[in-house]
Amino acid sequence: MECIEALQNRARRVLNSLRYGNVRYRLGDGSRGWPEDVRFDRILVTASTAEIPPRLLEQLKEPGRLVIPLTLGNRQELVLAIKVNGKLRRRKLATCDFVPLVGSA
Repeated sequence: MECIEALQNRARRVLNSLRYGNVRYRLGDGSRGWPEDVRFDRILVTASTAEIPPRLLEQLKEPGRLVIPLTLGNRQELVLAIKVNGKLRRRKLATCDFVPLVGSA
């Protein structure tokens, strides 16, 4: 999911050229999750936010994995969150520097 159409189009061209076929594209606010009521085994977020958007947690299966850069004060950490029994277990993977998440999260 991408909120900037030109970036989505570029990603589509690149992935098509690499012959990736199992990809669905959606133009929209990724912080709101996928519009349909679906569940995912894995979610990868490539923009930083102070909190994990609630809709992404709802759409994460158990024991699903979410990788997301979180802004903590003046730094960012790439975090792996695993959903178990409706709760998240978090583990820091690395420090990082991503653009801010654009959206309603």
